[in-house]
Amino acid sequence: MLAVIGVIFSLCLAAPAQDASVLFHNDFEAYALNGVTKVAVSREMGGRTHVGLVNLGTGEWFDMTQYLDENYNDPGNDRWLAVSNDLTYYIMETERAGFGGWSGLVWGTLNANGEPSKPKAVDGIVHPEGSGAISPNGTHIAITIRSEIGNGRNDILLLERNGDTWDRNRDITISASSGRSDDEPQFSVDGSKIIWTSSNNWDAGGDNIVFAENNLNGNGYKELMNASRIGSSAKMLRPSYEADGKIVFEAEVSGEYCYRWNPASPGSDPVIIDPNYRNDNSCHALPDGRIVSYWMERSGSAGHELRVMLGSGQHLSVLQPGVDFWDFPLSGGTASQ
Repeated sequence: MLAVIGVIFSLCLAAPAQDASVLFHNDFEAYALNGVTKVAVSREMGGRTHVGLVNLGTGEWFDMTQYLDENYNDPGNDRWLAVSNDLTYYIMETERAGFGGWSGLVWGTLNANGEPSKPKAVDGIVHPEGSGAISPNGTHIAITIRSEIGNGRNDILLLERNGDTWDRNRDITISASSGRSDDEPQFSVDGSKIIWTSSNNWDAGGDNIVFAENNLNGNGYKELMNASRIGSSAKMLRPSYEADGKIVFEAEVSGEYCYRWNPASPGSDPVIIDPNYRNDNSCHALPDGRIVSYWMERSGSAGHELRVMLGSGQHLSVLQPGVDFWDFPLSGGTASQ
């Protein structure tokens, strides 16, 4: 037993210097050193938005916009990018794929180097109203659209892949969220359910904002918690699941911080992951156990800089320092080597 503990402890000490996929994490992290983790981001370059991937092990930036321009005769402006948590699929809002000058939703695959296949249109999804996500196995897309019941708000539409086409499976929020406006969907690590932000009046904060989730079959809707648990006028946004089911998110109350909450203990209060890092935006849990965010208070910061931390909150690094990324919801994945 002591020998096993010693091996695990040595792995924990080695982990911060490596790029890795997580075995588990509770009070500490233990990593299996056999994967590469990348995060999907957007940034301004030459007066145009470029989307791409940042390698968390090397800090290198892969410019997907440039790759698409150079390898496919399909010009257009890109807006945001999201990847599956196994780094095999991507979705993107773009003007490519024949949307006639409008932006629309496209999808494709990623090879082992993170290079994309030619983007293909997701039929009928033109000018999405917010962000989206693709499931770990690439079988489902969750995307924010204008409400189909005409209430001027947004709903989460679930799409299911059928070969190279996408069937409009169901609107998972239209009948469940009581007329709220819904956005920022994210799949659980195993792809079995979806979490999102739901609001009657986001600007008002507090009881007006909840995190909600549903199963893919649409039969498990529940409101998990509301922002008044943090403060009477608090705002919260961009939830994501950790492997153990806990939820990492950004909350705004006297500044923006990364929070964690355990839905298995519904009476518990959310806790700040590290109070020393203020103006931490778009906090996102990665499948390897780490957390990424857009941090704005590094000395000499350019704006929304990409920060990486352990699940414990221990700061690791700022990647691509000096780059101000667009503050779209983050996503990322780990590919086995």
